[in-house]
Order: sequence, then C-alpha cells, then structure tokens
Amino acid sequence: IPNRKVLKDIGYMAQNDALYEDMTGKENLKFFAGIYIKKRKHIRERVKICSEMVNLEDALNKKVKHYSGGMKRRLSLAISFLQDPAVLILDEPTVGIDPKLTQAVWHDLNLAKEQGKSIIVTTHVLDEATKCDRLVLMNHGRIITTGTPEEIKQQYHTDTIEGVFLNMEE
Repeated sequence: IPNRKVLKDIGYMAQNDALYEDMTGKENLKFFAGIYIKKRKHIRERVKICSEMVNLEDALNKKVKHYSGGMKRRLSLAISFLQDPAVLILDEPTVGIDPKLTQAVWHDLNLAKEQGKSIIVTTHVLDEATKCDRLVLMNHGRIITTGTPEEIKQQYHTDTIEGVFLNMEE
C-alpha cells in the first residue's frame, strides 16, 4: 500500500477520466478532495480555486454524465490539483479537447510550473512536447533520447520533434 503522506504530494490525471458520472462536478471535487483534505473549509476553498482554474464553476451543479468530453477532461485536471501537490503526473491531458481548451490547459500547467511544481506529461502530440523543459522520447517502449527540445532537435538535425521520429525511421 502506497504511503499516504507521499501520495498527498502527487496529483494524477489518468488518460481516461475516472469520474463518478451520477454525481455532480462539485460532488466529484469534494469527494476527491476529502481523500487528502480533512477540514471542510479547506475543501470548499480548494474546490472553488480548482474549478475556477479550469473554468468549470458554472457547470459544477450538473451531473457529470451530462458533461461534454472536454468538460470531463477539465474536471479531471481540477481533481489532480485539489491537494495542491508538489508533483503532477498527467497522462495525455489534452486528448479529445479542442484547441482553445488545450491552450488553456497549457496555460494552467505553466502557472503551476511557475509555482515550483514538477509536472510530468505523457503526450503523442509532438507540438505539445516542445512546451516542456525536458523530454524523454520513447518508441515501442524504449527510451530513444532525453534532453531539452532544442538539444534533441540539434542532435537529430531537424527543426521539429516530429522530425526526430521521421529521421529515426530512415
């Protein structure tokens, strides 16, 4: 069983949303917040902050089963921030959402980075990978290379991360 003290410092967003569809967005947030936060006042504060961060405050009283796919992704992202973790692990955080929302998610991640949080993101969207400070590129479960986006592009003599994969296949 994982150490709860360590888990408190890790926020996780799965690739597939793990939400309670018959509960409202607010009920989901309060439920997940209650796992790590004991004081009701603090739970209310974190629910408010996190729902505002992902622009869901107007939909909090709707049942999750009535949310669009993008709204569910935003709710999942808000849940990962609830306990104000030091480390965020986000598995494909922008999968299935529109470009405007994708931009908003990356804005939120940059704010979290500025607050000193460590963020680990998995993505197949190679343009998004360039927004990260450091990359670990994998192919068929094996690490190909690591470094900053610029270092990797220089190493493979290309202008894009996508070009790295194309150069490998040649």
